[in-house]
Amino acid sequence: MSFFSTLLSFLAAPRRRLHLPPHRLLSKTSDSGHSPLPPPPSLKLIGTPEDKSAARAWIAEFKKHGIPRSLVRFTFARSSGPGGQNVNKVNTKASLRCEVDAPWVPAWAKAELRRSLHTLLIAASSAPIKNDPTKEQQVKVKNLERTAKAIRRKEKGFRSHVKQGRRMKDWD
Repeated sequence: MSFFSTLLSFLAAPRRRLHLPPHRLLSKTSDSGHSPLPPPPSLKLIGTPEDKSAARAWIAEFKKHGIPRSLVRFTFARSSGPGGQNVNKVNTKASLRCEVDAPWVPAWAKAELRRSLHTLLIAASSAPIKNDPTKEQQVKVKNLERTAKAIRRKEKGFRSHVKQGRRMKDWD
């Protein structure tokens, strides 16, 4: 699996787990020139076998260097969904962000990244927004239901008393 297919699958499906290939994608070296990234080939498209071999050679060289951590941004957040008590305490959801227009991203990969990101944005904008109620909201709803039930029982008792008064008793 190539670096860009891995990156593309990560960007296209942020809720899936990313299974990284056995090589390291991120290097611990900084951007200070110790591990310069190889410049990507100046290909707009990969159409010919020569283009493919140039792209493969660049990817092989790229894998040796890895991406310096200074070129990407990591964020960690609390994951959503079901879980135990620990899910609300630990930031286990990791997000990796990088710029599509970064100089180390080849031109032939940018078009595919933009197309897939456009599809992702369209899907996200048309997806329903789901928000689970908080514990506080659930308690308030239960209290309101209990109050409404008590009011209904009180009104039923009053109506029952009125109807009992209308019943025929001994008129004679």
